[in-house]
Amino acid sequence: MLALLVLLAFGAGFLDSALGMGYGTVLGPLLLAAGYRLPEVVPALLLSQVMAGLVGARFHHANGNASFARDSLHLRVAAVLVAAGLAGGLLGPWVAQQAEEKLLRAYMAVMIVGLGLWVLVGRTAREFSWARLVTLGAVASVNKALTGGGYGPLIAAGQMVAGLDPKASVAITNLAEAVVSLVAVASYAWWFSASWRWDLVLAVTCGAVLAVPLGVRTVRLAGAGRLRGWVATATVCLGLVAFVSGRGG
Repeated sequence: MLALLVLLAFGAGFLDSALGMGYGTVLGPLLLAAGYRLPEVVPALLLSQVMAGLVGARFHHANGNASFARDSLHLRVAAVLVAAGLAGGLLGPWVAQQAEEKLLRAYMAVMIVGLGLWVLVGRTAREFSWARLVTLGAVASVNKALTGGGYGPLIAAGQMVAGLDPKASVAITNLAEAVVSLVAVASYAWWFSASWRWDLVLAVTCGAVLAVPLGVRTVRLAGAGRLRGWVATATVCLGLVAFVSGRGG
């Protein structure tokens, strides 16, 4: 069972490091279908993404997909996304206590599909917009804290809508998601009595981290236009997956 978990996390981790999305959205429902409970799944997803995201950011920087040097634009963008995400990451579990889970999942899915279609038809900004980043960072971090997923699709596609290069968008998403996941798991532990399944945490973390070099290599070799199309298509698909899984939950 642990070997299967590592394999599943490897596949989801590849999507995350190559496209900046898909880890929690894909792996979360699979873990629930395998019999794990939501209080066990969400902390495992968040903790594993802390490690995988930091490793991914380091590999992206080393491969030239983004620059996280001090005072670089990409590092400032990541910092703004994290700052915007702090409030959302703390607010998410509180919102989860107040609203119906199916309604929250439906809202998240519709938002993701809409943004993916927006990028797919070429509606990206010619000039970089900080305001769009702050808004998307806050909304996406609420999604992350609510369900363990839904952050990457909004942030990766949203950065392109805001005018960033696709390769940098994926790399920045990895770094920002790692920090937001750390805040979200602390908040989750505060609001809920999380069941820490360390065997699950170890298995999914190993799988996700092992997938990083392959995902980063894929980003490096892909052209900007092709990568933008991949991200947009994956965003729409993941939004549809989230919608279907939310209706069935």
